[in-house]
Amino acid sequence: MLVDLLNVHGWPCSPSVRHWRVEIGSMQKNAARRFTPSMRQRISLAKLYSDALEQIDGVNYDDAAPRPWPVACPFTLDLLLTAKRAALEVLLGVASDAGQE
Repeated sequence: MLVDLLNVHGWPCSPSVRHWRVEIGSMQKNAARRFTPSMRQRISLAKLYSDALEQIDGVNYDDAAPRPWPVACPFTLDLLLTAKRAALEVLLGVASDAGQE
């Protein structure tokens, strides 16, 4: 889900954006259904975000370099599980813009 959020942010004009957005919604619903409170202590968003950044490092879609991403994960676990996809995209953009100043 984080990789697809980063893809949408990084390449907002890509023809793949629609596909990534569908996957985000699907993955979010699946994660929310499977999540139990006891998992919270074992989930490191910082590590998951770092892994997602590593997965897309050096990737270019449509021969275009991506827009910059925030250095740190701008999401909480609760946001990832419950927030609307559009809100997650906005938060990612705001965090990215703040990191560029």
